[in-house]
Amino acid sequence: MLHDLRNEGNFPVLYIVGAREFSKERNDVGTGEDSVSPELVQRLYDTLHPDAGYLSSAEAVWFKEFIPKAFSQVGEQPVTQRIEIGGLSVALIFFPDINENETEQDRTRVLSSILAAAYTADNADLRIGVSPWGFQQEYAARGSLAQAFHIVLGAGEGAHFPLDTVSMEPAVWVRAAEDGRSVIALDLESCPSRGISPVWVQDLNIRGREIRLEENILDDSQIEELLHGQ
Repeated sequence: MLHDLRNEGNFPVLYIVGAREFSKERNDVGTGEDSVSPELVQRLYDTLHPDAGYLSSAEAVWFKEFIPKAFSQVGEQPVTQRIEIGGLSVALIFFPDINENETEQDRTRVLSSILAAAYTADNADLRIGVSPWGFQQEYAARGSLAQAFHIVLGAGEGAHFPLDTVSMEPAVWVRAAEDGRSVIALDLESCPSRGISPVWVQDLNIRGREIRLEENILDDSQIEELLHGQ
């Protein structure tokens, strides 16, 4: 599927592994008959060649010395990764997680640190926030996030959708499914000029689609070889 995306048109592709795409806490990873080793998961991701990836502290503990290339471990502070692609400067800002036991003061502190990171990256052509918070927390912070980012890539519990141009306007909001069985593809026809509030119009300058990883996606021989040779 990624091979097809990268070759279906004359445009650059930015491949981001979002928050909670891989999680040690999932029951079907790391335990049971179908368990996999950190080393194998590292080899799989490195073969897929992501440009950037989100890694929680718990996941980093599981990977140990086998953390995949291009992944950033996110602790209590946001992590900013800068990427140059297609002549554009892109700032990816990975959000620290917020757990249910944190106070409102803690949540405000985390949000303030994210907004500060976004402000520091105001010279980027595109600012993309990558969140592990879940639908409710992201929706609650939508006013602040809308002014700081062009795109917010959400993850965690709650509704998922390939594109919402209204709830966080002028930013767009995307939420990947928790089960990891689909990929969200955003097609950007143009990028807003620096310093100007973006105007995203669905099917005009931006499109979002969910690509389900089902039987119509052909197996990749290189990945199959890695899996069966583990």
